[in-house]
Amino acid sequence: MCDWLESRGSNQLFMVPYISAHIGHIEQMHHTLMAKAHTMHIYTKCPTNLWDEFYITAGHLQDKTMTHSLDGTTPWQKWYERQPDYSYMQEVSCRVLVLIQNKHNPKVYERSIDCILIGYDKDSKTYRCYYQETKKVYSSCHIQFLESCDGHSPLPPEASDVQGFANP
Repeated sequence: MCDWLESRGSNQLFMVPYISAHIGHIEQMHHTLMAKAHTMHIYTKCPTNLWDEFYITAGHLQDKTMTHSLDGTTPWQKWYERQPDYSYMQEVSCRVLVLIQNKHNPKVYERSIDCILIGYDKDSKTYRCYYQETKKVYSSCHIQFLESCDGHSPLPPEASDVQGFANP
């Protein structure tokens, strides 16, 4: 096991159980992830029972963020030995339309629901979206990002934008 870990750039250290003083770097990372999750929670204005979704998203983003301790590479890049893909990433809290994939959904009914992006699925390349009306979290790759929105509602048009004149 030790040889395999070393070939991947890791090593195994055993600690005294139930004492966090020996694992300061782990505690520091936990506090960093909690602060990021807390920030996402405040920004999205979602219920507190979604803290785990934000914590997982914070860990996902941390894995793809360059660190000084790895000489400017990301943990993901160090583990998989290739560049991470950032093309799928969107701002957490942006509004998205999630396609309803139900074969019994007639064309006269709504085909999508208006959700808030809260993160990325850890097991697949899907987005995690929160639907406020039913308080459910959907995991889907069939979504449309609403670029003209601030995260919760459409931006109101300014009088100067509509008429093409600046306000005095």
